[in-house]
Amino acid sequence: MRKGLGIIAVTLAASCVFMAGCSSCNSKGKNVSPLASNWYTYTGYKNIQPTFIWDGESELKYKEQITYDVTFKKPSLGNSTYSVNYENGTYSTEFYARKFDDDTLIHEDHKSGYEGKNIISYYYRTEFSATVTYKFGSKESDPLESNITTESYFLSVEDELRPLYSKQVVKGPSPAALQAQSLSDCYTLFDGVYETFYSYNGKSAISQITDNLNTKNNRTTTKNVGGTSNSLFDVTSLEIVLRALIGSGFNQTIALYTPLNGINSFTLSSPSTSLGTQKGAIATALMSKGLYIPADDEANIGDGLQTTAVSVTSNSQLKGVSQTYWFAKVDKDNKLNNTGRATLLKISLPIVFNLGTLEYTLKEVTSTLWDE
Repeated sequence: MRKGLGIIAVTLAASCVFMAGCSSCNSKGKNVSPLASNWYTYTGYKNIQPTFIWDGESELKYKEQITYDVTFKKPSLGNSTYSVNYENGTYSTEFYARKFDDDTLIHEDHKSGYEGKNIISYYYRTEFSATVTYKFGSKESDPLESNITTESYFLSVEDELRPLYSKQVVKGPSPAALQAQSLSDCYTLFDGVYETFYSYNGKSAISQITDNLNTKNNRTTTKNVGGTSNSLFDVTSLEIVLRALIGSGFNQTIALYTPLNGINSFTLSSPSTSLGTQKGAIATALMSKGLYIPADDEANIGDGLQTTAVSVTSNSQLKGVSQTYWFAKVDKDNKLNNTGRATLLKISLPIVFNLGTLEYTLKEVTSTLWDE
């Protein structure tokens, strides 16, 4: 197989694509995303709740921890030269706030902008794992372990979820080409670390790329990210930004920063698709933590679960695949009792080159941001 370092095109939403937002404009003509703290009971609260902040020492009672099953769906009409299969897939998320005072998270060239700030930021961590097998004709690869971990630090809605630092640790295979001539052509192996350090004013991003398979690919780049016409977010905070936008309407555009591709534009839209047969199981998992309250006359668990679907599509000439996310719907008429907390319920992630689809489905809510 070929080895290299590049964007992971398949295994984790947070590693490759992003969402969008726009609508309101500031005095300089920039489209500013209409964000809301949809993970709280009162969505209009723009800062960080004190109970949500970890002090770095004692155990934090209120933080969100969710586990998702990851299943693979074969395409009805697949790639003509090779195929892929995913097994034992799992995805987990962790969301809370903490002090942003670790010197390792601030680049030397940005330190002056952070002095004396005593910053409290959101922290979002995700972890994906699966066993992957590629097949070319009668030949099949050995089982390959895929592991992707992301970390993201960003400010509150009051400061437009402005990114401060992100990290992606990627190890595993990714589809290499549309057409393969041999098994070794089917996939590329990755083993690398991507870090991005943002200046506090949001104008500069310094990315450090470490390739554990080929040190010649190691590099540091500095990008000016302060002049975008739409709000800019880091790719690793994808799911939280989507969550903050679902009550604002769609057909929106934002800028997305990734360490390898720099700034790119993406569009957010709302397809009319449902959760399907998983709705009852998801509703049951939400009920265990008070995130869903069925009606007295509900015939089947989950019949009353309202959701919002969001699709994310690149605005580049080669649009690639569009991802779809489902969240618990925010009740616009009852913002003081946001029961579902806009919890992420499901992700549908088509794999490039018509190789199938990965589906992430909520399995268990281990803990929440509030006392159920």
